[in-house]
Amino acid sequence: AVMVNPEDTRYKKYVGKTVILPLANREIPIIEDSYVDMEFGTGCVKVTPASDPNDYEVGKRHNLDMLKPIDKKGKMTEICGEFKGLDRFEAREKVVDKLTELGYLTKVEPITHAVGYSERTGSMVEPMVSEQWFVKMKPLAEEALAKSTVNFVPERFYNTWKQWMENVEDWCISRQLWWGHRIPVWYREGVAWCGLEKPKGEGWVQDEDVLDTWFSSALWPFSTLDYLNNSDLYKNRFPTDTLVTGYDIIFFWVSRMIFQSIHFTGQSPFKDVVIHGLVRDSQGRKMSKSLGNGIDPMAEIEKYGADTIRLYLTTTVSLGIDLKYDDEKVKATWNFLNKVWNVARYTINVVTEANPYDLEIKDKGLNILDKWMLTKLNTTIDKVNYHMDKYDFVEAYTYIYNFLYDDFASVYLELSKIKPERLITQKILLKSLVTVIKLLHPFCPFMTEEIYKSIYPKEKSISLSKFPESDEHIYNDDKNRMDIILDLIKRVRTVRNDYEVGLSKTIELIIIAKNKDTYDLIDETRPFIIRFLNPSPLTLTYDDYTLKEAVSIITDQYKIYIPLEGLVDFKKMIAELNEKLSQVEKEIERSEGILSNEKFLAKAPKSKIDEEKAKYEKYKDTKKQLEDELNSLRNVQ
Repeated sequence: AVMVNPEDTRYKKYVGKTVILPLANREIPIIEDSYVDMEFGTGCVKVTPASDPNDYEVGKRHNLDMLKPIDKKGKMTEICGEFKGLDRFEAREKVVDKLTELGYLTKVEPITHAVGYSERTGSMVEPMVSEQWFVKMKPLAEEALAKSTVNFVPERFYNTWKQWMENVEDWCISRQLWWGHRIPVWYREGVAWCGLEKPKGEGWVQDEDVLDTWFSSALWPFSTLDYLNNSDLYKNRFPTDTLVTGYDIIFFWVSRMIFQSIHFTGQSPFKDVVIHGLVRDSQGRKMSKSLGNGIDPMAEIEKYGADTIRLYLTTTVSLGIDLKYDDEKVKATWNFLNKVWNVARYTINVVTEANPYDLEIKDKGLNILDKWMLTKLNTTIDKVNYHMDKYDFVEAYTYIYNFLYDDFASVYLELSKIKPERLITQKILLKSLVTVIKLLHPFCPFMTEEIYKSIYPKEKSISLSKFPESDEHIYNDDKNRMDIILDLIKRVRTVRNDYEVGLSKTIELIIIAKNKDTYDLIDETRPFIIRFLNPSPLTLTYDDYTLKEAVSIITDQYKIYIPLEGLVDFKKMIAELNEKLSQVEKEIERSEGILSNEKFLAKAPKSKIDEEKAKYEKYKDTKKQLEDELNSLRNVQ
């Protein structure tokens, strides 16, 4: 047919009439359909229902003939007259020549068409009608929507599945491939027989097509459990617990598993479906052969180890979000695992008295640092378990990471060096290490197995051990008191860093406690302060006084003075800051000149103006910081 839009008044008088198809000398009708874009070309569109998906729908609506002009080999069929047998591309050239010769071609315009290409071969795809097997989807989709109990994680992907089910079309399940589940249909003398076995009698021929791969895959949750025989495996293991898959196959696989399982078994195939994103290159592009941006996972494993790649992929972005593969972040992940390995090696070497099979810890003999560490350990266990139960691997890993770096390695392990022979200290060190590697095991199975077997050589595997659960050792009051001391240490270290006084140099430290509790706390933790800050002397007093020629730190609990005379070249630091301040003031002057230029404001793009305004604000902030640093230095001198 030739098709026009019902709203197009130019062609109203022609609707219902016929025209001659020039090269075939065949009458075809003029029809109207809202599918036509009146603004494109002439507004008259040729309809070929057997050769285009959209035209096919139009053809069904208007009961048009389904004439096949191209065969499976891409050659013209007998309905093409003199062009019969020509290759599709050659035929196109010949048709143009013939239309020109007959005087039917009035104009040729360059038009960009949306043409499909095979992802595997790069060949242009020619749609065509063919006889195929379909599954009627509406009743199955309605049943799935009504009965599914599957929990989607993240929850938003439930709506993706729901929309597909609500707008689903019949599913073509037959494929012309050399492998797969062969369609269980036999033919003889115009009769089709569907069954598990070939019918009795001679002359039956089985359909050569195979089932769509996704049809076979959709049977997986129950077919692998010997569902047909109602086996104990099926009764004990179905439905399964969790499916983990990418969002790109929610429709192809997840939805089909759901409606097939519900239809055949009456149950959803799994409790949870966890949806992850796709791995893309550093620019966010999908990896492909044509772009040459693919990453060989085996090469990455050879370079960084399987644990590193596994940990990076599972903990870098939240579920359902695509991951841009970043080599620098992979290296950072490797560095963390290297840290875990070094912490494990140190701990195993230093723990000479504690029995790894007896890590029970009693309250008696615990000091404030022990209680702080045990509280941190139990809090971490609870947080990790909570987020693992929610499949929030990023947050779970964040708590593991922070515990290992900030609490275990940086604080407790370091302070354990004061009295490494202490049995309680050794128990807490080993308990903390074993807990960390168990929490990490789902992410890093190989390294954690190696460490675990070095601690428990007689055990079969860390996988068979109990996953950590918190115990009663939570001392929030002592934890909060220890946090005060760690904050004090951090503040003094910041001063050392700001004034470029390394830890190898001793500093005088004067701490004025504002109350008895603070005095007792600092006195109790004096060895820890000395270990971290290298003060000589360390003065702790109640007597409040003012020391002008020193850096001061003031909080609600204490006041600290740090005299830096002889340790810092104040003149040099002031000169460097003044130079930086001068440069920033020049940038501010330049930026003010640009932003007051009316021609720039009138002609420049808004993005450029906003960018300059952002620079200006940043320069002003930097100036304020430099002036504060200068004032601080002048007050110390």
